This record gives sequence, structure tokens and C-alpha cells, in this order.
Amino acid sequence: MFTAYDYFNKEMEQKPYSSSDEHLKDCTQLLDYLIDRTVSLRLDFPADVYLPGTIMTDSTAQFYYELGPLERGNSVYDDELRKDFQIAINHIRSREAATKDVFLPLVHLREIFSLNFFEELALLLPIGLSLNINRRNLYAYIANDANLNVPTTGVLFSIYQMIDKDANISMLHSLTNNMEKMAVFFFNPLDSQNSKKSLMELPLTLRDDVLSYILSAESPLLSIPYTFKYEYKKTGLAIFSGLASYDIETKGFVYIASEDPDDVPQFLREKNNKNILILNGELLLSDVKNARTLQVERLITAAISKLLFRMRICDDKLCIKLPNPLPEYSNVLLQIISRYLPANTIYIYGSDKFPISLMSSIHNISSLELPPADYEERERIWNYFLEQEGVNLSEDINVSDLADCYEITFSKIRYAVTTTAKKAGWQGENTIDSLELKEQLRHMGEAGFMSLAVYIPPVYSIDDLEIEDMQKEILMIACNRFKIKNRVEKKHGIKRSGAYGNGVSVLLCGPPGTGKTMAAQVISRELSLPLYRVDLSQIISKYIGETQKNLNEIFEQARKTNVILFFDEADALFAKRTEVKDSNDKYANAETAYLLQKIEGHSGMTVLATNLFSNFDAAFVRRLSYVIHLEKPDEETRLNLWKTILPDTVELAADIDFKFFANNFDLSGSEIKGILYSAMYMAEAAGKPLGNGEIARAIQLRPEKHNSLNMAVELGKYSGFMLS
Repeated sequence: MFTAYDYFNKEMEQKPYSSSDEHLKDCTQLLDYLIDRTVSLRLDFPADVYLPGTIMTDSTAQFYYELGPLERGNSVYDDELRKDFQIAINHIRSREAATKDVFLPLVHLREIFSLNFFEELALLLPIGLSLNINRRNLYAYIANDANLNVPTTGVLFSIYQMIDKDANISMLHSLTNNMEKMAVFFFNPLDSQNSKKSLMELPLTLRDDVLSYILSAESPLLSIPYTFKYEYKKTGLAIFSGLASYDIETKGFVYIASEDPDDVPQFLREKNNKNILILNGELLLSDVKNARTLQVERLITAAISKLLFRMRICDDKLCIKLPNPLPEYSNVLLQIISRYLPANTIYIYGSDKFPISLMSSIHNISSLELPPADYEERERIWNYFLEQEGVNLSEDINVSDLADCYEITFSKIRYAVTTTAKKAGWQGENTIDSLELKEQLRHMGEAGFMSLAVYIPPVYSIDDLEIEDMQKEILMIACNRFKIKNRVEKKHGIKRSGAYGNGVSVLLCGPPGTGKTMAAQVISRELSLPLYRVDLSQIISKYIGETQKNLNEIFEQARKTNVILFFDEADALFAKRTEVKDSNDKYANAETAYLLQKIEGHSGMTVLATNLFSNFDAAFVRRLSYVIHLEKPDEETRLNLWKTILPDTVELAADIDFKFFANNFDLSGSEIKGILYSAMYMAEAAGKPLGNGEIARAIQLRPEKHNSLNMAVELGKYSGFMLS
């Protein structure tokens, strides 16, 4: 009979291992030692010893039933074998204790999972098979099953009971119950075939990631279900300054609320350089929500077992992304993670508000709110990513204005710069086009408006706007104020009141066609912010409270997406307050007051337009930032509009008489534009230059002038071109 010293070199006792391979070799030697003793026992006593976990032969059955019922608890425990085994295990433990500079994966697993030898042996059995296929035959012999391909719980127990007199079947519970710690090691799918097997027949098959770690001390990040690694690096910028001094390394869960959930992983990256793994909890829970309730916990455990294993062996940070309201079974997921990772700090994020439902189910949880970046932080972020991408901004836009006007998050700035820089690179440029950047910023926030507002492109500049110089100056004063509002507040330490924002509101008033929409587009272009016209037909509702609800949605989306809100024909909401005669009057006045309240509390730009300034309540007008009056153009301005509205590429007749039309028709800029474009299409259709005849017919065809009896008189010398 071989002893422990036949398997181990006594001279190596208490000497350190030179490599993890040498340690693994000793561990498999120990496994072979136990296998050999088990097989030897079967060979020496083939007919009168029954090993639990094996198939009973005829001779064994005969021997079993010859025993009295009280004698059938025959144990194969051997005290001499136990003493010899202790020599073998002490040999390995002494060498492990002496090893200081070599990482031993099995020792690491034993320590972090608090494995006893029975559990460690459960790992050694499949490891031994992976290193030597011949061990499969020995496992099959011990199980008395020629078809056995992998070690089973029965083989494990048959071997272990020889060295532990207190061994009992209940020890297999931790190996077969998905809720216990050993579930993270084994691949044991919940299929009907396994569910029908006895406790002694369950296969012990290590997952690939576990086996890879034990054999090579590597834990690959690839193919961890529902999980990805946050790849962005630490910037080293002074950002998230409001939480710079916070120590959030604490056992349990920490919920981090943020207006932009994508900023949370970067916040953690700025706090440390450890790997950050993000578990998509929403996707995971959507995949198990249709399962039977009794299976949900097992399915979730199986789905995240690779993640749980890696989190125990590595010093990574785990973030769980969950929306608010929380999906069904969120608490089950968090309870499983808490059970397997009791000493870890687990971060949860996904909303700008802490989900109150977490308080009732998870006691060891704290929360904090990620503050929005201020102007100086945004400027640092813009400059950082422009430098990282090796690009510049075009001359018509600068970083300071972007940082002041666009109150957006770290992640959105990063995405805007990297995306537009890539497009510039495709064209062989190292300068980001301002229009491309503005369009990218607009697309990042447009989805939230849905049918409540419509985008208006900023096709006009301040030079295109034909209004009085004073009104043009007021418009530029409003734009400049908005551009620098955050910088000025920071410089002078101005604090905002909770009820008031630092936004700017502009009222554009004037007759139809005087350029109110054009002025709003000019503001959009000057500020490099997208302009959205609010559809009041979608906002105003006959149902009590619905109008206020819609207004709140509009301003909330504008706050998140940094857009200019344009309320055209705003007198529909801002008309003079009526005497309260019934409930309808009462709620109409309340809605008007609510809109004004939202404008005053808004930190963005709000533009209102009205054709009927006299209908506006004076009390409301006083609370707006600026009023710009747009009057019908005078004769000189009309002439300039006639000459400049059409593109330079339009061919004009040599005798075109713009002065006649400017002197004789008191038209607004919008009306002149409509006539010129109508005439242009007539000329193009006829294949000739645009002349006085086309303009005369276009004037005649205006809807309000069609069939006018005075039209011939008004057109004078050009009345001959009229349609008869």
C-alpha cells in the first residue's frame, strides 16, 4: 500500500512553490492519492463493501441484505488513511505558507470563498480530468458506470467519506443548490435531464472561465453575459467637484442618481483606475420576466455566475444599470448579488432620482446625487476632448460660448466631439464644422419633444434681418446676455433663487409677415442652439390640468436638451386675464400664470411671438427680459428686400422694376418673399429671366388679392401682364 510520501517529496516540505503549475501538480497528486486509495478499497473488498454513490452489484446487494438493519450504516472511513492523508495535505499547506512571491489561484479561491476541503476536492475532480483524460476511467470505475464521462457528486462523496468520519449526504447541498456559493463554479443548466437526476448523479463540470483562472490565473472579460467593461479612461480634470471629497468605498449598495446616467461610470473612473464592469440589469430582467416565479432566482444566478466569480477574484468595480421605475424582479437580482458579494461596494444607477422602492427591500443601501457640471467644468471637458481628438473648432464658434450656452453633461460633450471629429477626419480635415457640431448637438436631444414641438433650421443671420437698428441692437443684447450668463454669475458670485432660473425671455411683436420667425431663427444662429417651435394646438387642452402637464413636459425637455423654445402666436396663452365668471376662466388664468412661472424658472432661452401686442397682459410683459417690436418695412427697406431676397443665381430681366413695386405696394417682408418666389417659378417654367410680368401676376395671384377690382389700378403700367 502506497503512503503519502510515495506521492510527495519529503525534502520539499515547507519550501515555497516556484510556480502555480508546481502547486497545481501537487494538488493533482493529492487527488491521485485519494483516487488510488478509493480504487484500492474497491479492489481489496469487492463484495462486502458498499460505497454510497456507486451502483450496487449483485454480490454487494447480497452482502448488504445479510446485515441487520442497524448495521447497514457501514462506513468506509479509515483512521489510518486519515492520518496519512493529513501528512499529504500538511505537505502542501506548508509549501503554500512558505510561498510569498508566486500567485496560487487555488489558494486564492480557497481564501476568498472560504472553501473547506470537501469543496476544494469538488474543484480538483474536474481539474484532474482536464489535465489527464485517463482519470475519467478511474471516475467511472469508482461510480461503477462505464458511460460516465465527467466526475459526479457521487464520485466526490465516495472519495471524501474515506477521510472524514462525519461525512454525510447533506454536504452535497452547497454543491447542488444554485443559491449557495459553489454555484459560481459549475456549469449546471436547469434542464429537465438534470432535474431528474438524484443528488449523487449530478455532474461536476467547471465553467470555462473558472478552469481558465485555475490553470492560468486569467479571468477574461470577454463573454460575460449582460456585462461590458467601461473602456473610457480617467481624464484627471477637476470635474464632479461637488463630490471630489466623498469616500464612497463602503460595503453594500450605493445608488448614484444623475440626470445623465452615462456620467456615473465616468464619475467612478475619476475616483479610481480599477476596472468598471457594467451589468445591464434591465436587459437581464427582461429575459427572465416570463419564467415561472420559482425558477427566476435560479435563472438570474446562472446568468450572472461568471460575473459573480470575476467580482470575487478581481478588484473590479460593479455598476448595475437599472431604470426607474425598477423592472420586475430587480430586488431579487440585488439580493442575489448581495449574498454573493457581501464585502463589495456595488453601485446602482440609471435615473435622476433614487427609486424609493429600494428602501423597503435593501437595508444596506445609501444614495447620492451627481451634480451637473458647471460652466468651468464644461469648458474643461470641451477643451479636453478637442485636444484628445486632435481637432479645432471653426472660427465662427468658440469653446467658452459652447460651455456657457450648452448646459450638457460630460458624456454628451464627449459624444459630440468624438462623433464630429470622426466625420471631419473622413473628409481629411482637422477642424470641426460649426454647423455639423450644432446639428449633432440637436440630434442628441430632439427625441424627447415628440409631437409637442417642431425644429426650425437657423437659415438666417443677423444681416438678413431687415428691422430697425434699435430693435436689432436689442436682439443682440439679448443674445450676448445669454451667451455669457453663466460666466458672469460665476465671476460675481451671483446665486440663483430656487424659483428663478438665469434664462432669457424675448417677446417678438408685430404684424404678420414682419419677420418674427426670422428673428427667432437669427437668435438660434447667434447662440448656436436649436430652435423648436411649440405647437400650441398640442399644448392647450380642454381637460383641466392637461395644459400645465404639457407645458411642464416641454420645459423639462428643453432643460435637458438645451434648445430655444419658440411660442408662436403666444397671445393664445398670454392674453389679458379675464374676469373670473366661471371655472373655465379660472383655469385659463391659472394656465397663463403657470406658463409665466415656467419661463421665469427656466435657465434657457424662451422666445414668444405675437401679432397683437395690445392683447398681452401688461403684468406679464413686465416679467419678460426683452420686447422687440417689428414693424412693417418702410419704402427704402421694402426696396432692399425686393433686391436681396432671391438668390444671386436667379436671372433677372434687364428692365426689372423693383422700385415701382416697393413704392406702390405696402407689403411685409414675408409677403415680398412669397411674391418673388412665386414669380421665380413662373419664369423658370417659361424658361426665361424673371421680369416685371411674372411679379405682376404673382401679386395678382395672392389669395387676399385674387379677383380684386382695384388690382389693375394698383399694378398701373404693369396691369397688362395680369391674367384675364
